[in-house]
Amino acid sequence: LVDFSDVPDDHRDPATWDCRIPMERSLAKFLFLSGLDDMNWKSGLYCQDAVQRLRQHGREVEFFSYSGAGHLLEPPYLPLCQASIHKVLGVFVQWGGQWREH
Repeated sequence: LVDFSDVPDDHRDPATWDCRIPMERSLAKFLFLSGLDDMNWKSGLYCQDAVQRLRQHGREVEFFSYSGAGHLLEPPYLPLCQASIHKVLGVFVQWGGQWREH
């Protein structure tokens, strides 16, 4: 079972900025949702970074985080999927999420 949540965080390193999607060029309105129990990546941290970048460029953005949600934000009343086979990697990956909060 693979858990990517401890992958080193380098999003603030200027050497990685060329890999960023230049969202601030868009005139669209943005909505970010993140699960704080995400075991796939640091969605809360990366969403906050994107929100900050967009606001610095005067873009309209909303951000909501959910404490018991994992990487997958399923519609209400559907079962929680905490792990599944990653189609590209071919291994079981932990998505996170808590039964009660979900």
